[in-house]
Amino acid sequence: MPSLIGILVALLVAILVGQDAKKRGMNAWVWGIGVFLVLIVFLPLYFILRKPKIENPPS
Repeated sequence: MPSLIGILVALLVAILVGQDAKKRGMNAWVWGIGVFLVLIVFLPLYFILRKPKIENPPS
């Protein structure tokens, strides 16, 4: 049961990172899969290397 919880947490974090990466114009699939597979390495890397959010200019 604890391993299932760990997998679910990793999956949730990977989804959130993928969505955030997409908003920032980064490769969402690579970051999401990387975070899911190696959470302890990719999550801190993502926070260090992520780009500023791409905002739509006001009309």
